[in-house]
Amino acid sequence: EAEQAIQCLNGKLALSKKLVVRWAHAQVKRYDHNKNDKILPISLEPSSSTEPTQSNLSVTAKIKAIEAKLKMMAENPDAEYPAAPVYSYFKPPDKKRTTPYSRTAWKSRR
Repeated sequence: EAEQAIQCLNGKLALSKKLVVRWAHAQVKRYDHNKNDKILPISLEPSSSTEPTQSNLSVTAKIKAIEAKLKMMAENPDAEYPAAPVYSYFKPPDKKRTTPYSRTAWKSRR
């Protein structure tokens, strides 16, 4: 049933878009003979958890590069990267009120 559904739905138009229907996992090899000869992007290929992909390797390389940069920044502080500026809303108010309003202004409104 699944093979028949794949064969019927693959290539059909839905909302003016061409559907691409294939097996979800790479372990199923029955559908491979019906594949088109054109090369598909990695994002459209069936998933395979047995082999490491280039994206996994590049993520690991990026993590190592970031860790090395953080270590370098910790060893040489403020050489190339200045500290963040202190914002004015973090400083305490200069003059603190003892009362919310003056009594004279309140009495004059009556």
